[in-house]
Amino acid sequence: MKSSPLWLRFYVSPPSSWEQVLIDRTRHHFTLFKLPELFAVQVNRTVSSIRHQLVDLLDSGGKNEVSAYRR
Repeated sequence: MKSSPLWLRFYVSPPSSWEQVLIDRTRHHFTLFKLPELFAVQVNRTVSSIRHQLVDLLDSGGKNEVSAYRR
């Protein structure tokens, strides 16, 4: 089964109701704690796990099993 690499970009996108000090603080923490990298690792684990489940379903029950999983 072929797959394409997944690429996600995480960034701060505050609501317009936030004050500038909260926006600045959030962006600072986002950078300070390296949250984009942390989120990317977690997403990779999650997507990899889901992909593994779907491949197992496809191998054991075919496309109908995969379709049933999506419901």
